[in-house]
Amino acid sequence: LSAKAIKKTAQKARVVLPPNFEPTPEEQSLLDLYKTVKQYEKEAAKLKEKGARERLRLADEQFKIKQQQEEKESAEREENGGGEDVYGGGAAAESNKMPKKKRSKKKKPKEDVDPMDDASDASGNESD
Repeated sequence: LSAKAIKKTAQKARVVLPPNFEPTPEEQSLLDLYKTVKQYEKEAAKLKEKGARERLRLADEQFKIKQQQEEKESAEREENGGGEDVYGGGAAAESNKMPKKKRSKKKKPKEDVDPMDDASDASGNESD
């Protein structure tokens, strides 16, 4: 980065530098390192976006293939079965059916046991 770029950065950061400011070699090396890191970050972001786009493209292709297979199977069923599928959804409609809710069994109330009952002790065994 040049001294002009440093001044612009300083103005954005609201730091006032003298007009004749020149960075030291160490400062210039650090600024160059920051510039390199920024370039790497941009490249990494582009590669990440490219990878995401590729995954989306592959997922779209797989979806289209699956959709074509389902349409083909539906057409074959119509030819063979003569319209057995009332809703016209084919295998997709069958897989989208909501499962029925299971009924929970009502719990039977426990019989009240008198803790003072002489016929049984705490372990449930009858006493002699």
